[in-house]
Amino acid sequence: MRVGLVGYFDLGHSYGLGDSVFRSDMVAPEPDIGVVGIRNPLGQGTTVSLTDSSPAIVQLWREAAIAQVRRPELDTGWSTQQTVSRAEYDDSLEGLIRQHPIRKCNLTMYAVGVVYLHFELDSGIPVERISGVSACFEYAAYTPTVARALYGAAEWRATLAVVKHRGSLPVLTKRKPTVDITDARGYIECQLFKSMTHLILCVDEGDQAQVSHLMESRDIGSADSITFEYHGRLHYSWPACVIEPRTVPGTFVVGQYTWSPEEEIARMMDCVQIAHVCQGACEAFLSLFLDEIREQVDGYVSEQRRGRNASELNRLRTIALAVANLTNFNLITQAAEDREYFRKFGTDALIAETQQMLRDACETLYSAQEAEVQKELSGRQNILNSIVLLLASFALISTTVDGYDFIRDEEALIAQRVHRVRFLAELVIALASTVIAVILLLNRPWRNKRRY
Repeated sequence: MRVGLVGYFDLGHSYGLGDSVFRSDMVAPEPDIGVVGIRNPLGQGTTVSLTDSSPAIVQLWREAAIAQVRRPELDTGWSTQQTVSRAEYDDSLEGLIRQHPIRKCNLTMYAVGVVYLHFELDSGIPVERISGVSACFEYAAYTPTVARALYGAAEWRATLAVVKHRGSLPVLTKRKPTVDITDARGYIECQLFKSMTHLILCVDEGDQAQVSHLMESRDIGSADSITFEYHGRLHYSWPACVIEPRTVPGTFVVGQYTWSPEEEIARMMDCVQIAHVCQGACEAFLSLFLDEIREQVDGYVSEQRRGRNASELNRLRTIALAVANLTNFNLITQAAEDREYFRKFGTDALIAETQQMLRDACETLYSAQEAEVQKELSGRQNILNSIVLLLASFALISTTVDGYDFIRDEEALIAQRVHRVRFLAELVIALASTVIAVILLLNRPWRNKRRY
């Protein structure tokens, strides 16, 4: 039996929506169509194994997990009904965390800017210690030291994998960095991870006898068990999932190819990964647009232009709507068992609501910015109209003077010269006053008057 954790965090900016932004030799391999058969709509991403490339980070995580064992606020699974004391329980838990092999610690970076974490311990964890070991590793990942180390490893991998000169998209989609929070007792956590999902993989001989106990201890009912016809069962709950292969581990059918337990659960594991990545992508862009709304509102209050302009928002709007459409679970697969898992996960993660809020935020921001643009264009048009009117008035004055001169040559319309000069001056003043009045009228800020 293997114990694992999966989660996601935001890299803080996006490079695109697919694997074309990565070097071809650094893109994660496509899943075997005969074993998995579904694909992530956001691509395969680029994966780095921290157990191979950065063992120091894995060791840092392990030490932080050991420090969590005796933290009073953390529930590690001990109760007064147990036959061992709290000190003995903590000692055994600390020994497991300190020495038990870590089988996998992978980070997969996606072009959209989401990083998927897959952490897995090797077989051999006693059933009664699973909850405690998982909790310690989970809350250790929330500490600033471990969270920043994981973020740094993901950013380093993305820097290596992304094709150079990818344009301005990373700057355009830049999100605000995560911050640390401190509780009343001075304990600090980083908000890089929102949460993690615990996985229990029943891939060893004898594990299936423990499935009922694992489900009961995690309040997983029979209605929450999803049968994958060719793969096994995924017993679903929001904080934890128990996954068992279709065939009993250790069996072999003579004359017929039998998948290994890891191959049988591969499709279920891919469903879990796709669901978390889609959730992370929607949340990242929703956070971006909510921050932009706050920035724009602050600009309205201070009467200073803030935030992105209409052109930038239009580009962001296009990308965000594409993300909302690509993360629609109904477009990923037609298989009933896949859809059942996505339905349960989507309900708990509020995926549909997040997508709708993202669409609404896009339209709200774009509409407000478009109104500002129209206001500016209207002001410019009024100025242009005023200039045209002024030039037309000068032409009218010139025509009037020429006409007067023509009439004067034939017959004096006004006998005395002084009267003619006064009339011409009055005419020019009248026309100029009319032009000025029209210009002021066009540029007047119209406001609704209050009625009392």
